[in-house]
Amino acid sequence: IIQVESLESFIIGHEYNGKKITPELDNIISNGIYFPNIYEQVNEGTSSDCDLMINTSMLPLRRGSTFFRYPNCNYNSLPKILANNGYSSYSLHPDKGSFWNYSNALKGGIAFENFYDYYSYNISEEIGMGISDKSYFENVSSMIKDFNSPYFVHTITLTNHGPFDLPEEKREFNLDSELGKSEMGGYIESVHYTDTQIGDFIKRLDEEGILDNSIIVITGDHTGVHKYYNHSIDNLS
Repeated sequence: IIQVESLESFIIGHEYNGKKITPELDNIISNGIYFPNIYEQVNEGTSSDCDLMINTSMLPLRRGSTFFRYPNCNYNSLPKILANNGYSSYSLHPDKGSFWNYSNALKGGIAFENFYDYYSYNISEEIGMGISDKSYFENVSSMIKDFNSPYFVHTITLTNHGPFDLPEEKREFNLDSELGKSEMGGYIESVHYTDTQIGDFIKRLDEEGILDNSIIVITGDHTGVHKYYNHSIDNLS
């Protein structure tokens, strides 16, 4: 599973000035199965609520964070179900394990056998909140080679996080001045960056022969630019 920070479906299949915004995801969709009619159901636990729902099919609390309030509940989780069928499970988180109580919840009630966080990687680059998606996926593709097969791996991206201020040297669209300075423009740039890293990651898995016997699931964790920056979007002319 690749859980993509702030991925929204409106961006899929679109171009700006003739350049595709998510060419890698567009290509994956054309060769896979796409479920675009998704309604965001995270609550106050935001991204951690997605970790909960992906791994347990349970809705989060309406108030407070499920991972803080109930990290050790005996969840009927995907790692537990797969363990009963001979699978090893690995959660590779780009954040620090204490953030949203990820470490306790994912190792506790959800019962991943193995948990890796920010301190587990050789970090060659940081953007925004922490390890860049490029550096993260380079680590993940290297680590997977040593995992016990068959395995379930839960990965989470980080770079496409608000306020979507990707460094100028990594921006690839010649956005007009107003759009380029807005969060929507930043979103176009950062989601394109993440899309590129997902494509490179999958290519590496293919080169290693890992894709030959794998299922890749890609999902967003919650809405992003429309969740927090509608005021900015509404002011664009």
